[in-house]
Amino acid sequence: METYNDYPEQATENAKIALRYAEENGWGTCGTGIGKARANQLANRERISENTIARMASFERHRQNSTRKLGDGCGRLMWLAWGGDAGIEWASKKLKEIRG
Repeated sequence: METYNDYPEQATENAKIALRYAEENGWGTCGTGIGKARANQLANRERISENTIARMASFERHRQNSTRKLGDGCGRLMWLAWGGDAGIEWASKKLKEIRG
């Protein structure tokens, strides 16, 4: 199975912001194990699969959280954990590229 790590540096930075915030403030009730794993994968520039890219692209449905402030519920924290605007937009384009 082919994997990819050509996502934008800003997606990595967004995931690092989420992880730093969670380290200082805790995750609380925010996120699932999958979302937390995604943040770590992106922060560490790990290779991700087509399936993971598809999950990232589907996170677009949460775009309304992209402008919220950290600490205002879970939306902004998890948006960043999944790569933020840069990560979600890359995933959508990459998925189209992979699947033709």
